[in-house]
Amino acid sequence: MEQLEDGLRLIEKGRQFSTLVGSIDLLALDKNNNYVVIELKKGNSPDKVVGQISRYIGWVKQNLAKEGQIVRGIIVTREVDLKLAYAVQAFPPETIIIKVFDIQMSIENHKNDTLDKKVKKTPRKMKKRRFDP
Repeated sequence: MEQLEDGLRLIEKGRQFSTLVGSIDLLALDKNNNYVVIELKKGNSPDKVVGQISRYIGWVKQNLAKEGQIVRGIIVTREVDLKLAYAVQAFPPETIIIKVFDIQMSIENHKNDTLDKKVKKTPRKMKKRRFDP
């Protein structure tokens, strides 16, 4: 959560938070105790995610937020297309923001002579069998 924003913390049962209008991917509180609705998207995010996160923000405002408590959203995606960028501009600044993620991975060759170092051996339990001729 800290990678998204300093002081951001997931609320209790904040993963796949169930509402009457859908399931919120992550529901958190920021450093000022304001609600943050977080929508995670795997690939390219079409602008319809803005309608989705708007529904969730509205639901949280009506059902969880106290008077004066701010509710905002973060869309986490791999790519931002032009439609999504324009859709977010329709809201007051900081109401819905977009964060872009990138996944990096490294691959190394496995050498058989390093088996003991890299692979954890698990003992097998064997049943004793009696063989009667």
